[in-house]
Amino acid sequence: MEIDRRHPLYRDFVVGRARLLRDRVQRLLRGAMGARLAGSPADLVAPVTFVDTYAWLRREVPEGARRDVLSVSRNPAFERLVELLATAPDAAAFARGLVAAGYARATVARHGGDAAAAAREILETWERRVGEPEPRPLALRRVAAEERAMYERLLGPEDRERLALVDRLPDPGGASRLAKAGVIPVMRCPAGCRHCLFLYRPRVERRIAPEALLATLGGLTESLLYTGGDLTPNLPDFVEAVATAPGIRTFAILLNGTFGATAEAAEGWMARLDEALQRRRATGLGRAEVVVQVSFDELHQEILVRPDGSLRERIPVAAIANVVEAAVRHPRVGLALLHKQNRLSFGRDLFEQGAFARLARELSRRGHGIEILEARPGPRPRRDPCDPSRVAPVVIQAHFALTGHPEAPIGFSSTLVDGYGQAQLLEESERLDDRLSVERYLAGEGPAEGFDPDLMFWYDGRVTSFSAVHLALGDLTQEGVERIVARRRRDPLLAALVRADRRLLDLYAEVRDDLEAVTAGATSVPHLLHSLTREAEVRLHMTRRLAGQDG
Repeated sequence: MEIDRRHPLYRDFVVGRARLLRDRVQRLLRGAMGARLAGSPADLVAPVTFVDTYAWLRREVPEGARRDVLSVSRNPAFERLVELLATAPDAAAFARGLVAAGYARATVARHGGDAAAAAREILETWERRVGEPEPRPLALRRVAAEERAMYERLLGPEDRERLALVDRLPDPGGASRLAKAGVIPVMRCPAGCRHCLFLYRPRVERRIAPEALLATLGGLTESLLYTGGDLTPNLPDFVEAVATAPGIRTFAILLNGTFGATAEAAEGWMARLDEALQRRRATGLGRAEVVVQVSFDELHQEILVRPDGSLRERIPVAAIANVVEAAVRHPRVGLALLHKQNRLSFGRDLFEQGAFARLARELSRRGHGIEILEARPGPRPRRDPCDPSRVAPVVIQAHFALTGHPEAPIGFSSTLVDGYGQAQLLEESERLDDRLSVERYLAGEGPAEGFDPDLMFWYDGRVTSFSAVHLALGDLTQEGVERIVARRRRDPLLAALVRADRRLLDLYAEVRDDLEAVTAGATSVPHLLHSLTREAEVRLHMTRRLAGQDG
């Protein structure tokens, strides 16, 4: 495939792939490859890393762009390595060239000067201990099958038995109101981002009229979040909710930005939300806050290569720029960009490179400057995946404005990419995790972040935990909301998840033998808790034991 090197996105594609390459190599050389090759001679770490880099380039970078991606590194010490990476016809030839160029002297010395033997060991070690990853289509099918199986068990016999047990437990009392409620009209998004939690998305049939659901939720909370993927087709429901829902004071909706495909479309939806706020006040429902949350980061705005060699953005930066411009014209409608953390998040690089820099360039082309009004680090530091010795805070909140428009600040919030769904297939160098908190949790050190105690309400009647859609509390089409909210108060498993109860580890180990693997793969404490409770049988066992019954 001949890539279009004249395409306007080409330079950004090259810079982005070069950054991925650099980060990946750093991570492997600074400990990750050594761990993979534990028990092998240490002199193999660097040459096997280079063979793996050769294989990665052939998977991830079209031939016509490889030299440009490699040329970003101008270290003369690696000049011959760069040439080999660009030109070697196969991995065996690359390993031989690596040895001939002097990048494996210690391995050659260990073989008594036998260069051919050294090259064979390097290649065979890579093939045996590292090798090519599972082909992505197969990996996606495997993960999707796991997700589908989980959803098909939702509110099945084990969940029904669990909920019947919860119903028999004494009601501890306490508040019935929710700090917020999620609304899931659909589970659908065509973007296919590589980190997405939801690879398999179950069909959501509309079994409850939106106005009936809103009337119910207005008695439970003052804050709603509409979510579920690409909700562009459901924007009319959201607009109507803003205009007519009693008892609600904050309305938020999570979108992927495609509703801003044209400037006219972005303006149209922002104007309709503005008008909905006016209708609300005119009918005596009072003031309300509306926040449009738009996913925006290096994964949502990833530059992809089409089969014909042309380039495209998964979700165009221009669409986000359209939304930003429209938001400035309608300052009563809040806008927040939701970002997924990566190595850029450690400082100002977050705003000067990657997707944000592309957005700033696009807005500049339209005559706008960007002013960063504030950038706030989070309370929990992150470990750099490419440099384990570096532990530092990352930016989690910011506000910016277009120059001359301080009256319309735009929010920016950055969160982890946890290892849910297909995110488990990401290169670890592409994202940040919170393994530091997992390690403290497993060591019994201090409090930990648990599940969100609030609930999600689906258009098909299901009610699930805000933190895990596999933890179901019932079905509104069959059970009253009072019964479901009472379960939230009574449920010992939900309570244990909210407080991150360490007993859950032991309860899991009573019925499953892979606790060590589950904890090793956890990217945060909430992700660990999510993984422990994915199976209906395990949820039932935990609930029995927490309720004081024999398992």
